Amino acid sequence: MSQEIVDVVRRWFDRLDAGDPAPDLCSPDIEFRNWSESLTYGPYHGHDGLHRWWHEVHDPDVGTEIRLFRLEEIIEVDEVSVVTVQRAHARARFTGLEADYHWGAVISVRGGKIASAFGYSTPEEAKRAAGLSE
Repeated sequence: MSQEIVDVVRRWFDRLDAGDPAPDLCSPDIEFRNWSESLTYGPYHGHDGLHRWWHEVHDPDVGTEIRLFRLEEIIEVDEVSVVTVQRAHARARFTGLEADYHWGAVISVRGGKIASAFGYSTPEEAKRAAGLSE
């Protein structure tokens, strides 16, 4: 696995977890989406899409104490892609209900920038989408 890809992905998730969508780490034509049941399915394109997605993910009317991007694992797929496993935690603003779960993503890096990010509701689904067997 390319150390450059690992470093870019780690820096991006560190910044996401710290509350910064980090457009400087993303390709100007980044494409990303989440699983169909997600509140922020997408697709989103480019830096404008990145900012729109970020605003939707952190909508204060939906939740508080939102931490969705604690990176726990990076798994090599090929020379440009990895599967990531994240832990998410959030509390609903009005009900107080909490969510704590793991989710996965397939991330591609090109030219030292995040080129695409496709989120899946479980790490296993992300691995299957990337063609990795369990």
